[in-house]
Amino acid sequence: MIYLRLAWRNIWRNTRRTLITVASIFFAVILATIMWSMLEGVYGKMIHNIVAFSSGYLQVHKKGYWEEKNIENVFTADTALAKKLSGVENITAVVPRIENFALASTGENTAGVMLLGIDPEKEDNITNLKTKVKNGKYLRSTDNGVMIGKGVARKLRLSVGDTIILLSQGYHASSANGLYKVLGIVSLPSPELDKVMVYMPLATASGLLSLDNHISSWAVMISDAKKLASVKKELLRNIDPTAYEVMDWKELMPDLDQMIQADGSGHKITILVLYLVISFGIFSTVLMMMAERQHEFGIMTAIGMKKRQLAFIVFLETVFITLIGVISGTLASLPITFYLSEHPIQLTGEVRIIYESYGFEPIIAVSTAPVVFFSQARVVLLITLLIGIYPVYKILRMNLMSALRS
Repeated sequence: MIYLRLAWRNIWRNTRRTLITVASIFFAVILATIMWSMLEGVYGKMIHNIVAFSSGYLQVHKKGYWEEKNIENVFTADTALAKKLSGVENITAVVPRIENFALASTGENTAGVMLLGIDPEKEDNITNLKTKVKNGKYLRSTDNGVMIGKGVARKLRLSVGDTIILLSQGYHASSANGLYKVLGIVSLPSPELDKVMVYMPLATASGLLSLDNHISSWAVMISDAKKLASVKKELLRNIDPTAYEVMDWKELMPDLDQMIQADGSGHKITILVLYLVISFGIFSTVLMMMAERQHEFGIMTAIGMKKRQLAFIVFLETVFITLIGVISGTLASLPITFYLSEHPIQLTGEVRIIYESYGFEPIIAVSTAPVVFFSQARVVLLITLLIGIYPVYKILRMNLMSALRS
């Protein structure tokens, strides 16, 4: 206890020096937290935008469906299976979907599109799709029309109320074609999806493709993307592996996964450089402290304090200063990250164009997950405590006469 009291009093004997050291740790924690929250937020937002509006974090489909991507590999929409899957921990929604490629035409213009049959109410619950409608109205289950992405509308020069022609292959090689009224135009957060998506109520899509209450897949949404592997294992226990298969978004979209890993590696190197800058900044304040206190350490040793006791007190001082800096930095980063979470930075100009060309939503989102704050506080705490070994080493190796003359 006496060592703790001595260490606490020592750090406030020179308030200026202590505040400089605390400030270096304080700003290090804030910078590291904001950078990491942006990294986690941007990728998390991008993954959610793409998987929520297309495959889902996980997808349950008929065995062999993904290899062939054939409309023949559909299965009956078994509500008992859906309820069973919904009961798995961390699963927030299981929604039925009909997926097929189609050729969209207006007579003069044509384009390949992704036809997605959805349950409008369930889809809105997981993606807030209704809020993405920019013109017209949101789909209802009984509608015999379509809702298209803004990019599709621009490409085919369509407006609400116009008619779109859809040509595809139906079930059992039947012909699938029809004329549908454009009921709404949506602006999707992924520019790539915005250029190809055509939404249709499940019943209408089933009628077009002659599916008769069959679906392509169950799209599974989860509460925490980090639980993806464990949820997938649990799903595999709840299905018949001879009839169905479970695939996660990384298997469904390997190009996206590889791009995120490659891009994330570059950002992690940037954060590593930040950690090095932080380390040198904190180390310089420790060096300053050691230079100023050499005479003091010499006096303490001369009057009888053992070097290991003195080294322990100085290490406790480092611990106190580190905790003050880390805790205050973490608390200060909270309002900043939560504000940026509610008001993400909107990109403009050439940067916006670059983001959209890669299929990213042109915003810088941030993550407010607790792990963001704890992980960065832990890293800075570890760096500072490792640096705290240096003054311990110097005191244990200190030459008494040299220290007294300094």
